[in-house]
Amino acid sequence: MVDVDDYTFHWETEDEERPQHYFPGSYHPVEIGDQFSNGRYTIVHKLGHGGYSTVWLARDEKYGQFVALKIMVPEQQSQSEAHNYGIEIEFLRELHQTPTNHPGKLMLMSCLDSFSHDGPNGGHLCFVSLPHRISIGQSRHESHGTGTFKIQAARAMAAQMIIMLSFLHSNGVVHGDFTPNNVLLAPLDLSHLSTENLYHKYGEPIKAMTERRDGKPIPAGVPPYIVPEIWFGDRSTELELQNAKLTLTDFGEAWKPALRSRYQLNTPDNYRAPEANFAEKENVPIGFPSDIWSLGVGIFEIFGNHLFEGSPDPDGMLEDMINTLGKPPQRWWDLWEAKDEFFRRDVEWDEDGTYPCRENILLEERVCGWIGDAHRDEMTNEEIEDLYSLIKGVLCWEPDDRLTADELLRGDWMKRWGLPALQAMYEARGESRNIMSEIDSIDRIELATAEKGGLSRWQAAASGVTMPEFATAWWMKVRGLFGFPRA
Repeated sequence: MVDVDDYTFHWETEDEERPQHYFPGSYHPVEIGDQFSNGRYTIVHKLGHGGYSTVWLARDEKYGQFVALKIMVPEQQSQSEAHNYGIEIEFLRELHQTPTNHPGKLMLMSCLDSFSHDGPNGGHLCFVSLPHRISIGQSRHESHGTGTFKIQAARAMAAQMIIMLSFLHSNGVVHGDFTPNNVLLAPLDLSHLSTENLYHKYGEPIKAMTERRDGKPIPAGVPPYIVPEIWFGDRSTELELQNAKLTLTDFGEAWKPALRSRYQLNTPDNYRAPEANFAEKENVPIGFPSDIWSLGVGIFEIFGNHLFEGSPDPDGMLEDMINTLGKPPQRWWDLWEAKDEFFRRDVEWDEDGTYPCRENILLEERVCGWIGDAHRDEMTNEEIEDLYSLIKGVLCWEPDDRLTADELLRGDWMKRWGLPALQAMYEARGESRNIMSEIDSIDRIELATAEKGGLSRWQAAASGVTMPEFATAWWMKVRGLFGFPRA
């Protein structure tokens, strides 16, 4: 890997990858006009980059349309980081082939094509999909992190995020990185544009030339220039309801708890569920509730600002969680080795489990105060209370205490605020949908045996079994054991 100081380039921005990020085992160097898959895809602009990939706007020469081409880092590198893009593609294909009428299926990224590409930095798996706008996380960032979404758009987006997780969890899949940066604003309709028209409307690619400070030639694995991302998005403060349609992406961290146990998460600290800090020590696998925690943080940010301020380490984040939620479970408190750096050894908790200090801003104040004040003219007290009940129900210390995605789907906030806003969004887009009817008609997997009555509510949710079915199965099992007569 080349030293950071060896390179410079003429147009620097903190939002782009650096030339020194290109080396064997890392990003593939891409230039405008490069072609992939035997000339089928021609690079015309850049859409973005992440820790494991760069994403480019390409022209599909076969069908004459624009696509997003995601070029992953070499497979051996991604596997070493527990991020397997081959698994990501398989998950997406399997989920899209699921025979269901669940509306969440339509909210997942579609894989149009995939292939391998060899380059100077290794062999890269490439993933083709529809070009989307920016993520909702980027949308907030472009408003300098302080601009809230318009209230009706916020409601519609939160509802879609709940529906997404309901679909994943009912199919036994944990996303593992359910953050606003992996939820994209709706695909763009670029079908009427040629490449020249695209450049005229959105601007030609800027080429920030790469140079070595020592004057030596640029290695083959480093691009001659870095391309800033094209701007397709809307800032959060400007996003209109009809543009609030979402797509869930990035399944590289996904897994099925029924097939594989995980004891670590690579989710960013401020979205990572607290049990991830103790799972290995307790030898307790992480599961579906970890997604629900991330969902709760994400929903808070859609309506307000950052819930947790983004401490630079997991221990600082735990302190912030305690200042928001009160004392964690005693077993975690005992396992937390760094607690003395943040709390006195003789700490005395208040009766409600909170730590008496001026930094405490409890969850109720953050929701009813921060969010309520920000939207006071747009949200009734009833809606604020429903939103608080939702967020309180998912940001529980104990994973099993959190609401399931199916419970959220059928909860008061969704019925009164989320689904009506989502229906209004579809109507604003001219889409003939009845989302309330779609939710009501979600197919449920019938219980095959009475043994399924022994499932926990989380296992029931992951099996696609509703709580009424779960309760019925449990009662059927009890009747069978004790010989009670049929009703």
